[in-house]
Amino acid sequence: MANRDDPVDGTGSQLSLSKDGKLRLTNSAGITSFDSPTDTLLPQRTLTRISTHVSISSKVDYSSGYYKLFFDNDNVLRLLYQGPVVSSLYWPDPELSDPGHAGRSMYNSSRAAVLNESGYFWTSDHLEILATDFGVKTQRRLTLDRDGNLRLYSLEAMNEGWDWVVTWQAVSDPCTIHGICGPNSVCSYDHAFGRRCSCLQGFKIKDLTDWSFGCEAEFNLACNQSHESCLVLSNFLIFISLALI
Repeated sequence: MANRDDPVDGTGSQLSLSKDGKLRLTNSAGITSFDSPTDTLLPQRTLTRISTHVSISSKVDYSSGYYKLFFDNDNVLRLLYQGPVVSSLYWPDPELSDPGHAGRSMYNSSRAAVLNESGYFWTSDHLEILATDFGVKTQRRLTLDRDGNLRLYSLEAMNEGWDWVVTWQAVSDPCTIHGICGPNSVCSYDHAFGRRCSCLQGFKIKDLTDWSFGCEAEFNLACNQSHESCLVLSNFLIFISLALI
């Protein structure tokens, strides 16, 4: 989706095919609108030092979400959760104080990443990824999904049609991705059933269609909010919420 946070309007916008075979979308002012952040890297397109890939908000909302793929100031390709309250880096594993322990290098300042048609993804910080179907000639895309995971997809023939199949993903345990289940909730994961979100006792899901909104209290604080006991309880709930997301 071109310029998804401020898309072109229906008046004066134009989609054209140039003589050299380029498809061009312009808004009513004649400005090309495909330079805005997106969530997908296609083969032979380069992710650079000035590029940032941003997830979508939800299945029905294509505006920019909370997850970002970018080259940090230390020249390492990273995934970042940037929510309304807190933000944190979560890939490579933040528990590794030295990115070198994850096979990354901070000493190449070119900051570039590229995917090819065979399923090989290379970055200037020495990350090398091979799709599970490496070498097969098919359509591919590298997408930062709305759940914060970076996945490589291949287009495969399935059930008399075509579908996108995951052939690599950055995070094997989705519960390690910050904000995946939202505030006041708990994330659990196993290979048989996948990721599950549940609310803390005394809380209920806030939005049945989107767990990223987390859970809200089923109770009210029956006291004056300025009372010391209420302040302690409120601060405790905030602390627990931030610790779990």
